Amino acid sequence: MVWWLVAAAAAWTGCATSGGESGAPVSSESDAATRAQAALTLEPLASCRDAAASLRQAVEEAMNARIDNASRSYLAATGPRCGSAAAFTHVPRDDDPVPFVASAENDADFVASDRQYIYKLERFQGSLRIYAAKPAAQTRLVGEVAVPGLTRQLIVQGDRALVYSDLPSAKLDAAASCRDCQSTPAVSMLLYDLSDRSAPKLLKRLDMRGRLVAARRTDNLVHSVISASLRFERDLALRYFPGDLDPCAPNTDTRAALRAFETLRAQNLEQIRRTNLEANSPWLDADGDHLAPEACRLYRAKDTGTDLMTLVSFDLSEDEPRPTLTSLISQPGVAYVSDKKLYIAADLPSAEHAHATAVHAFGLGSKVPSQYLGSARVKGRVMVASSLDEWQDALRIVTRQGLAFDHPDEDATLSVLSARDGQLELLGVSGGAALNQDLRFVRFEGEHVFVTTSSFTEPVLAFSVRSGIPAFHGALAVPGYTTFMRMLDERHLLTMMCRDLSDLASYAKVDNATYRLLRDVTPGPYTLILEATREV
Repeated sequence: MVWWLVAAAAAWTGCATSGGESGAPVSSESDAATRAQAALTLEPLASCRDAAASLRQAVEEAMNARIDNASRSYLAATGPRCGSAAAFTHVPRDDDPVPFVASAENDADFVASDRQYIYKLERFQGSLRIYAAKPAAQTRLVGEVAVPGLTRQLIVQGDRALVYSDLPSAKLDAAASCRDCQSTPAVSMLLYDLSDRSAPKLLKRLDMRGRLVAARRTDNLVHSVISASLRFERDLALRYFPGDLDPCAPNTDTRAALRAFETLRAQNLEQIRRTNLEANSPWLDADGDHLAPEACRLYRAKDTGTDLMTLVSFDLSEDEPRPTLTSLISQPGVAYVSDKKLYIAADLPSAEHAHATAVHAFGLGSKVPSQYLGSARVKGRVMVASSLDEWQDALRIVTRQGLAFDHPDEDATLSVLSARDGQLELLGVSGGAALNQDLRFVRFEGEHVFVTTSSFTEPVLAFSVRSGIPAFHGALAVPGYTTFMRMLDERHLLTMMCRDLSDLASYAKVDNATYRLLRDVTPGPYTLILEATREV
């Protein structure tokens, strides 16, 4: 059955283009667009020590805007209304972490191999296990080392292994130089010497507040992206509606209402000024002691924001790593690391219904922090972590305008950008009815882009990108949906489509106990290895 699916996709490059539209070169349209593009340019700050002050300013600006919005909404309502104070203010959602997607050989993953050995993280046991891989019939455990925290990802290069683990914030607070900081999640980066596979030796431990969003190795250099978000309600306990006003009752005393909002504003400002924000500055702990980075650069987006995204780079071959830091204060977003560049795609705040994303590009350095290359604006927002990829020095990004379930008439966009002459240039876009579906997964293979959607009739859409211009080729009309796609050669795509768990029996041997387990844990962040049927 799988090979029948391959045959169905074999001639995708010859599919009709009806229902989609080819991309076209994008040129400058107006002076207003030029000014809007210039407004995306990041502002360099004098020192990474300015992060706390910049964050404090951003929090104050955001709080003032929310107080203003809440007061206007309350004073504008003349009749009785019933609800809660939340109706008069925007409360940011505490998003789940973006799934970590390893899309290339040099990306971090939970398992790695160098042909002689297999390296595997045991997430719940908290250990790194090393298996001798040859001969295959005699694969055996040869070494194991305990890893503090909850193991996440690893990178192996020669006789070195870098393990990432989620660290409980209480453990970091006990050793941190910032003892009065708010408790936040942290990432531990542990460097091991694998010269003796039977007894891995810990060389260095680097801790940083935040969560891991991307990691990649280029030769001996490792680039790790860590995001630390400041949550207003959790970290600062700010309020946006006065407790002595009734949100269900009509406004009868405008002066008293304004005084109540201004009193609340003053209380919030005092709370912000009392709160120690050093925890959200780009700093590292090395083996329990504060570590000054080799070099550090800090940038700030002009639309402000309270999310700190930091790129930590160092050489795996050094026994005493000397990390460099590149940090960006902006709206929340996702990061993608290629061999030569770091891309950060951050939401652009908008009072209108239309969503937009700011894409910032940095050139990866070795002994110096990354160099800022430029920024660009694309329509829509990133919906899945696999939506960014670089090919022939150009970034391809898939975004969506709105959500399929509440805005069915709004489509997605495939945009291609390239860093040229000190700026990030938009080369081409493609969208229209072809992408007017709920996005689930994006797979990049060379010049090809495959998008899976929630549609059960045409779940796989095929695009190609030549010279920066994306073009829609057609859809694979096979029932089901998938997140597994791989090119067998230049014209054949291998994919496995399942409508639901009942279809799985065509590909894997599933008994009643396994079926119950699958039903309980899916959908979820799990990988299950099953015995294949003859169809596979």
